Amino acid sequence: MKACQFSVMILLLLLTVAACSSGNEGPLFPDNDTSGNSLPVIAFDGQTAIGLMGVYDLTISPGDAFAELTQTRHASLGESYVVSGMGFFSITPCSDCLQLKALAIDADNNLILTFQVSHPFDKGDPLYPPSAFNRLDLDVFDLALLVAPAETSPDTFPLTVVDAYPGIVVDPDGYTNELGNVTGDNSLIPYRICYEDINNNRFEMGTNDISFEIAFDLDVPLLFKLYLTMGYGASAKKPDRLNPTYYVPEFNRKPAWKVIVTPPDIGNTWNQSDTTTEHSITIDIFDWNHGSTISLSYPDPDNTDHIASASDISSVTVEIPGMTSTIVTASTIDTTSNGWDDPLTYTASCANENGLAAGEYYGLVKVTDSRIPGSSQTGGETDTLVHSEDGINLEWYEIPEFAAYQVFTATVIQGDNIVVTSPNGGEGWTAFTDREITWTSDNITGTIYIDYSKDNFVSDIN
Repeated sequence: MKACQFSVMILLLLLTVAACSSGNEGPLFPDNDTSGNSLPVIAFDGQTAIGLMGVYDLTISPGDAFAELTQTRHASLGESYVVSGMGFFSITPCSDCLQLKALAIDADNNLILTFQVSHPFDKGDPLYPPSAFNRLDLDVFDLALLVAPAETSPDTFPLTVVDAYPGIVVDPDGYTNELGNVTGDNSLIPYRICYEDINNNRFEMGTNDISFEIAFDLDVPLLFKLYLTMGYGASAKKPDRLNPTYYVPEFNRKPAWKVIVTPPDIGNTWNQSDTTTEHSITIDIFDWNHGSTISLSYPDPDNTDHIASASDISSVTVEIPGMTSTIVTASTIDTTSNGWDDPLTYTASCANENGLAAGEYYGLVKVTDSRIPGSSQTGGETDTLVHSEDGINLEWYEIPEFAAYQVFTATVIQGDNIVVTSPNGGEGWTAFTDREITWTSDNITGTIYIDYSKDNFVSDIN
């Protein structure tokens, strides 16, 4: 009977998908979110930016085999906006940038949502003059969907001094707090890269209906805010919109775009009674900007792969709350630059020095970028999020940091352990009397051998 019900649920989930959006919605400004905070449109440093392509409410009701995706951006802004060349964020509705296409349940009882993402602009036609619509300079990079849960509390990582929402998205590409100062919640939220390719994750104009999946743990809350973000660059002014220059990896995100963490195997993991044996965590980091050449004359049309200022991996740290008293620093002997399928590999090792009890725990990896928001003075407001309610007056918000995070599961097993409960020291026994020896044990089976000594096991061992 249970197997039959499960099959029906899968069928219903695949058939029932609602994606709600209005044709009058624009891609630039959202209404205030449920907390009353407005959302930014762009992070700008004179050359590159973090753009916000769409903001959505996601409601999931597995019991009713129903999900609804609703866009929450309704206002638009004209070509006169002060960020020159950024009309991409203001000209055309983006109601169909993200669509929810299907739902299913996998073998691990995770809810799988299939999304489709499209670029809001078709490619321009070089046979016609450049305009706000006829252009080729609006390719974006590292397109990502950030997933923020509603009505739930984050977990705390006290050594790293951050809160995070782990266990919501299965195998996310990373966690970020890049929108924290505007949304009012600096907690780390998971994200998935929507589109990956060997060409710096370049999402070109005219790209349509690219599918990607996100797996949700069915035990998590089912109300979410989704933020569709991307890396962007001011690639051309109006006369050059049909022959732009793309400076990549400068136009990519400054932090790593993906972090993969491999904890120790279950057969060789931490033990609750072993506080000295170290176990290793492997961290693979994909960061387009790391190791790139810094150009003193940026932008340099002869070297489009140069960047304006250093943006390398400066540190990688690990925290498993309760396991260690200090944060663990990862190291690397990997001297290569980041590649499409060749990440930089770091290793961190630690013991269960505080005797953390058997169980599964969330661990946190932080990959900090060498670039500090606001430190690269390339012109304009540097490394800040900008928003405008009326298209005239601008509001600026600081980006908290350039960092990518990842959450992993750390497993502590129940160790082999024997504790003698009687005698336990200090007793006096009368000669030729019978005494009972008792003990407790963890994870031990088979025969127990008992030795006793009258000279502390120096020579008299029985």
